[in-house]
Amino acid sequence: MFNEYGFGGYLIWRLYPDKKVFIDGRALEPDVYDEYNLLAYAITAGSRSYEDIIGKNNITYVIMPPLNPRGISILLWKAFLTGMTGA
Repeated sequence: MFNEYGFGGYLIWRLYPDKKVFIDGRALEPDVYDEYNLLAYAITAGSRSYEDIIGKNNITYVIMPPLNPRGISILLWKAFLTGMTGA
């Protein structure tokens, strides 16, 4: 699951231990926050890309507000809609 930062605590409360959230509001490791931003904006930084992070974390669905003020990139949504198959 890839989730909005602000939803993490609630999702842990409701879904743990059956589901693992990507991020929540507790003390963050810089690497986790960096990966969150790469995914949230569907970008590549150096040798890391959002596709790599999706695969590494086995992300199969996204929980985000429908109108995210951060402007979630259409590329991320397209990647999920096509099932990362390149179709």
